[in-house]
Amino acid sequence: MRKRAGCHGVRLRGADRKRLAAALATAREARVYRRVEALLLVAQGQTVAEAARCCHVDRSSVHRWLGQY
Repeated sequence: MRKRAGCHGVRLRGADRKRLAAALATAREARVYRRVEALLLVAQGQTVAEAARCCHVDRSSVHRWLGQY
């Protein structure tokens, strides 16, 4: 079963996806790119685990980034 996008009450909407896509296009540092890419993947419906695996980071990092976003 897929979990809904978001974490700790965070809901990522269409405007969030647009903002994240724009940030991804302008990211210059690898750590920023990785973080934004993970958030965008979750916003597009992937699970935290899938996004973490794709971005080569730990699930706890993705959860933390979602909470900060």
